[in-house]
Amino acid sequence: MSPAAPSHQQWFGPAIRQDRTEAIQDHWRLDPTILANELPRVADRQSLHVALDTLLAAVATHTETPDPYVGVIEYAVLRGRIADAKLVLRTIERQLQINASWLHPGTYRILQWLVEPLELARLAELGTALLEAPSPLRRAFLPCILQELAATEHAATLAAQWLRQCPAEVEAWWSAVALALERNDREEIKALSAHVQTPQTIWQWRVAFLLVPALPEPVRWSYLADLLDLVHRHRQALDRIATTLEHLRATPQPEALVAASLVAHRIGLPIDTRQLIALPEPTTPVARALLAALATVHLDPRDVSPAIRSCLRTLLDALQDRDTTARTVTRLVPALQPLNVISFALLVSDTELTTRALECVERPEFTVHDLGEFAARLHDQGQTGQAISLLRRAARRARERHDRAHLVRLLRQLARLDPFDDRTLDFVVAHDTRSGRYAEALDTLLAAAHRANALGHRERLVTLLERAAGLAELADDRGRLAIIADLLATSDPDNPDRHVYAATAAIRAGQIERARTYLWTALRAALRQRRPLDALSVAEQLVALAPEDEAARAQLAELEALRHRLRQLDRLESSTDGDRSS
Repeated sequence: MSPAAPSHQQWFGPAIRQDRTEAIQDHWRLDPTILANELPRVADRQSLHVALDTLLAAVATHTETPDPYVGVIEYAVLRGRIADAKLVLRTIERQLQINASWLHPGTYRILQWLVEPLELARLAELGTALLEAPSPLRRAFLPCILQELAATEHAATLAAQWLRQCPAEVEAWWSAVALALERNDREEIKALSAHVQTPQTIWQWRVAFLLVPALPEPVRWSYLADLLDLVHRHRQALDRIATTLEHLRATPQPEALVAASLVAHRIGLPIDTRQLIALPEPTTPVARALLAALATVHLDPRDVSPAIRSCLRTLLDALQDRDTTARTVTRLVPALQPLNVISFALLVSDTELTTRALECVERPEFTVHDLGEFAARLHDQGQTGQAISLLRRAARRARERHDRAHLVRLLRQLARLDPFDDRTLDFVVAHDTRSGRYAEALDTLLAAAHRANALGHRERLVTLLERAAGLAELADDRGRLAIIADLLATSDPDNPDRHVYAATAAIRAGQIERARTYLWTALRAALRQRRPLDALSVAEQLVALAPEDEAARAQLAELEALRHRLRQLDRLESSTDGDRSS
């Protein structure tokens, strides 16, 4: 193992160190004695004072065995009762004066260390002595001692010796990993990555996630996937992860930041979108693809950085090729859907991304139904032009496969988005009316009319509405005919002809009062525009609809009188012109 790195090169420092309380809890977990196993239960169930009194009573009744004494000292240290721990340690020392074999020397030296810190030289001696101590004692406390010795050469020698002497003890591997991380020893990390272990303790979980960005590819991402799968099965591990993510986020390494964001995403913790946007471009394909995948879930397409745009190209290429990178990303982000990625890429204003995204949809696993759903999604997100292009591709594929059912659905969808494609519109309307699906045909015409209106093409809007009105009358669809009447009336509010047409549609729909409203609006518009003959025609229709309407009859009388005067003027003018010519 290489010598300790300067402090400015160290990755995580105290973040990967195990404190003494964690070591004590590990000892309880590893020690098979009954009393030690009872300690956590007693401590959780009762208050501090009652629990400690219970343990002291156990000491008084089990004077022949050292286990209760060890348990009391460890529990007192765990709770910060150092004075009580020292008192019990003095009792142990008196027992040892009587019987030197009453307690294992290694255990006694650990208890001394727990009560009073040792200088580094004596601590190194304790670490070496633990290699010969009982396994639970070594596995629990040697990792902590190694980390306290991390800045010395003793740590490297002792860790290597432990790993060589006790290869079956996973704590030896974890201690070597923690030391390598603290020293930023990449060669040692690479060697240790050949035998990665599954974390069991709180400290091991911390080290495991901090290890991820330091591992070589592809071990890094497969190991992270294993960890996330383990978290999914054992939700209690979440508490062990949250604080570790803060240390990962504090590093300048892009892969570490991507890993931290991915873990937060998988376990449901908040993700700092500003940090995602500001991330530098990762160098490895999987990290690049993962950053893009996270962006599709958590960012608005308008907010992506140039680095994320570049990463999106990597992800699209991986999905297109269905390579190892794509499989790794799919495992790490199970909810990732290729269609979502393609949709996101199309919403980013980038010509190259658009081209690659549309190439991806040509993949055979995307059915024409998928493409239709995708096009609908694009339209909903305001990318109607892209949706139309995709629908044409999908319709072409359906036609090549002689899939008439999907072809008609896609062309219907296309006709509703492109109001100027007369060929498609005529085909869809004719197909639906021949099939007796008048409602579908009318909805297509109305959707096309709405689209024409959205594009600002009023003339096309009116043409489509008039065509829809004729079809609605043919189908005796009074509900839609009434809707069309409203749309016609509002299509050009100052045009009396539109209101007259709307009134005609309303009459056919059986809505007489609404028709009268349209006619009165048409009448007032004709009068404002000084079109007396048109106004007279409208007044005649009003009286015909409601002969009892005095206002309509009065208006009709005035207009008829006006027409009479206009005719007299015309005859007089014609007579005058004849006299002049003679």
